[in-house]
Amino acid sequence: MKTKTEQLQEEVKTMHSSNWKWYPYINLGIINPFFITDEKRIIAKRLSNNWVTCACGELCEVLPKISHSNDRPLDKLLANLGIKFHVSIKFNDYEEAKEIMDKIELRTSFLLKQDGFRV
Repeated sequence: MKTKTEQLQEEVKTMHSSNWKWYPYINLGIINPFFITDEKRIIAKRLSNNWVTCACGELCEVLPKISHSNDRPLDKLLANLGIKFHVSIKFNDYEEAKEIMDKIELRTSFLLKQDGFRV
């Protein structure tokens, strides 16, 4: 039976731009940042710098966006969390990235429960 670390390593190893998942990547980085290859770091930095593929895009694709050109969330707090997420990924700060991802989930949940919000 594989350990959690071995399972995360295997999952991250098979991830590419088209099937990227932030939590496995971040959790593996927290366990041991040396398990993250340079190739995966490059992909993560590129994806985190794009609103569609950053943590906000992964978690919040149903929320209203400012425009189709950059898909930045309309909610300023959520947009700022997305920027902070990118910075944490850029500097390989996995603990901070996980905290921000959790805040993005909470904010998204809050916004989805607002009166007048329609998908």
